[in-house]
Amino acid sequence: FRAWDYTKINDHIAAIEANDADYYDADSYAAYLAKKDALVWNYTYEFYAKAMLQELNFLKVNPAAAAAADYSAVEKAIAAYEAKKEAAEYTADSIAAVDAEIAKVVYGLNENHQAEVDAFAAAINAAIDAMVEVVVVGGVETVDKSRMP
Repeated sequence: FRAWDYTKINDHIAAIEANDADYYDADSYAAYLAKKDALVWNYTYEFYAKAMLQELNFLKVNPAAAAAADYSAVEKAIAAYEAKKEAAEYTADSIAAVDAEIAKVVYGLNENHQAEVDAFAAAINAAIDAMVEVVVVGGVETVDKSRMP
């Protein structure tokens, strides 16, 4: 006789059911409910418990139900970049590096992807910090070599 520990399953169920059903993708939520209904809280049904844990790991959030991610840090970084470009001239490689980071931003992500959105902002800011200014000395364009990568 070996009793199955349902603690992990109960924790998952509590976390899932803390949200409304429409928070989840309809198909994956239906599959979750089917697994939950099939689960008998008895050690002889360990197979169902394992199957349910797998279903819980694949439950998808309904993108329409999740709040939008906060892009304010991305917008602030882009505004800082535009202001910096207006204030001085920078090497083409510097400009291209920042533009490349901005092009990587995926808009429309929900709150479950906030870490990705924050990473976009951090990458843009890092590229801005690495920008190399073109300096005119005695009528000759040069770059600040101390800022070269």
